[in-house]
Amino acid sequence: MPQKQRIHETATTTQLAASGSPGRYQVRIISNGVGSSGVYPAATIRDAVERGVWAKGTHVYLDHPDAIENETRPERSLRDLIGVLDSDATLTDLDEGGVAADAQLKVYAPYRELVAEMADDIGLSIRATAHIGPGQAAGRGDQRH
Repeated sequence: MPQKQRIHETATTTQLAASGSPGRYQVRIISNGVGSSGVYPAATIRDAVERGVWAKGTHVYLDHPDAIENETRPERSLRDLIGVLDSDATLTDLDEGGVAADAQLKVYAPYRELVAEMADDIGLSIRATAHIGPGQAAGRGDQRH
């Protein structure tokens, strides 16, 4: 039976490409496949985009809270808010039936130099709550999805 659990998904193929405007980046939020905390079917990504999970205005923070911060300050701190999604996520078709959720990111002025310098070495990760359960994906049993 699926259970509700917090997931922390680190994207290893995140695009962080400058879009030509100061502090604006085209980003890959997530793509289907095996991730660091589970398996993400194309249908799940497609459904999330259609439901507006990553809508314009979604906050983007510098880092995840640690376990203590998660308990004592779950609402997050403005000091860590580096920007927002500047567009609703859109679905991008990938090779071999894959999909990705992509969006524009607006980085606030105080963080622009930092992000610009680190852009080739950093990416996005997702902190969310999901209903997960055991399954099988890519020929591997007992995967969470």
